[in-house]
Amino acid sequence: MTIAEMLARNARMYPNDSALIELKPSEKIRKEITWKVFDERANRVANALIDRGVSK
Repeated sequence: MTIAEMLARNARMYPNDSALIELKPSEKIRKEITWKVFDERANRVANALIDRGVSK
């Protein structure tokens, strides 16, 4: 399974669960990104790279 396939699968199975969590205790900051949002952003980055001629 590729990373892209794993992201898509997790986005389908766990769309609202946390995929990434950033903690900055000294600043009392906690940021989270869901699997759905992570997959959407990864696809945008991949498509931007393809549009610029990047390939395997």
